[in-house]
Amino acid sequence: MTIIRTTALLLLTALLSVGCGQSGDGLKKVNLYGDSLSVESAPFIKAALAKSGKVSFLSRAESGSAPCDWRGIIQHDVSTRPPDVALVETYGNNASACQRGVGGTRPVFDTPGYWRMYHKDLDQLIKSFPRSTYVILLSAPAAAMDMKTGHSHKAHMLALMRSIAHTRRNVTAVNAGGRLEFPAGHFARILPCVAKTPCPNHPKPGMAVVRAKDGLHFCPVIIWAKLKLLEHCPVVAYGAWRYGLIQAVIAARAVGTNATPPPLVKH
Repeated sequence: MTIIRTTALLLLTALLSVGCGQSGDGLKKVNLYGDSLSVESAPFIKAALAKSGKVSFLSRAESGSAPCDWRGIIQHDVSTRPPDVALVETYGNNASACQRGVGGTRPVFDTPGYWRMYHKDLDQLIKSFPRSTYVILLSAPAAAMDMKTGHSHKAHMLALMRSIAHTRRNVTAVNAGGRLEFPAGHFARILPCVAKTPCPNHPKPGMAVVRAKDGLHFCPVIIWAKLKLLEHCPVVAYGAWRYGLIQAVIAARAVGTNATPPPLVKH
């Protein structure tokens, strides 16, 4: 186990030691805030957590969105009943109206201004939650673009998340996307299936297509993002299943229960 993974687990253990609250129905509340990658994985998170009978799961993920888009819905959720765990996933979209600065322009992707904006928006987002909510910042897996540009956008985002989490006891950052990459954080479109779990066995036995043709999403047939394909993939999206299971395991650990691999079905 790497030092980074060990540190992440220790942080989750520390969070558990504080103690989660419980609702009147006895269920721990887990909310997901994220972009299109979490839109694809959310059905599998829900299914993986359901069998425990101890978790109430709510997805607030929205395709094309960014952290600044989620402020209003987080304020609503906190005012009604704060989640015990908030999963926050973002790859780093840059097309929201709330990201416009002076003059109505948005910072160019991956520039210093872009990273300052994301640091500010994520920092403000986690401050929207009470200290009783465990906020888990989740990295997305590396995209094909990382290989083309010669530097890792994903690695920069994960480092930013960790820097924000470092100063807050109720916040941690986890490399959730790492299990859908080749070693050293490189983009992978096809990977071996997880042992003793369902497998599409395509393009060959024991293997699965984990990413879309666009190099970012999970639904294998996506050439460019289309909302209907993100929400309802016409084929099995093994990458969404795998990412959803990873997200569910992280959430389950944080509330002291277990996640069960869900059926590998179309979502």
